[in-house]
Amino acid sequence: MKQKKLLTTTFLLAGSALAGTALINKAVFVSATKKNILNNRLFYSYRWRLGDIKYLKTGKGSPLLLIHDLNSSSSSYEWSNVIEQLSKTHTVYAIDLLGCGVSEKVNITYTNYMYVQLICDFVKDVIRKKTDVIASSLSCSIAVMSCFNDSSLFNRIILVNPVSLAATAKIPGRHSKFLRILLNTPIIGTLIYNLTHSRNNIADMFSTSYFANKSHIKSEYINAYYESAHFNGSNSRFVNSSRKGNYTTANVNNAIRKINNSIIIIGGSAVPDINRIITEYTLINPSIESVIINQAGILPHLEVPNRFLKTIAPYIAEIPD
Repeated sequence: MKQKKLLTTTFLLAGSALAGTALINKAVFVSATKKNILNNRLFYSYRWRLGDIKYLKTGKGSPLLLIHDLNSSSSSYEWSNVIEQLSKTHTVYAIDLLGCGVSEKVNITYTNYMYVQLICDFVKDVIRKKTDVIASSLSCSIAVMSCFNDSSLFNRIILVNPVSLAATAKIPGRHSKFLRILLNTPIIGTLIYNLTHSRNNIADMFSTSYFANKSHIKSEYINAYYESAHFNGSNSRFVNSSRKGNYTTANVNNAIRKINNSIIIIGGSAVPDINRIITEYTLINPSIESVIINQAGILPHLEVPNRFLKTIAPYIAEIPD
């Protein structure tokens, strides 16, 4: 009798703890999105087969597609400091990748090839012209593999701080598969997600990795990334779990070797091992060009936009039809 009472009490306490955790999770998502920074822009919609894709379109001229970093807190907001200037000479498309920003966040396994299909379909269905591409950090492999999949859709590919070739070659293993399952769980997985994507942790990323100079960090940047990480509630965790499970990576060695399109790497001087990473890429394809922006972190287009624009200007000049 006592054992039965103890089990009942234990189940009641566990249930109460889970219910309390669920309420805390919900409160976090509501609080994170109340400033409405991301939705305070004019988005277009592209109804893709796996979900609704939001994107910005502005300017006039040859098309230029901007692809943000593949991170749960990233979105097209990443390009907010350069998009107006770029639109003076280009028709600029800044996409929120599926599962990120204000695009739909569906409960699926997000893979590199899925994103390759999205980018190729977006160019075919929305841009409808051969386009230049600027991709950031973890999304550089998506741009490379998209071009490798169908080079006729792309002109020049600019990679901003791509990760190492070893990082792109990671594949799902027993540990990473378990981690993905854990992070996908509704209550505990959401709690872990909220803890790892807290405003303080995002602010720390800006001061240690994203920017080289802390004085350039604005509270709006942190708030926008915090909002992006929590937009559309707990579904925000699915991209993160796929990324942690190594499902969003792809070995780009062969693609880098065989692509005939112009590839330019833009590196931030404060990014660890950026010179070694550039060397890795150029050893495979010696025609790759590269430029280092001094005193810049992972996001030079957000941190030092004027220097970034000056650096890429020669590479995105109009191509005659």
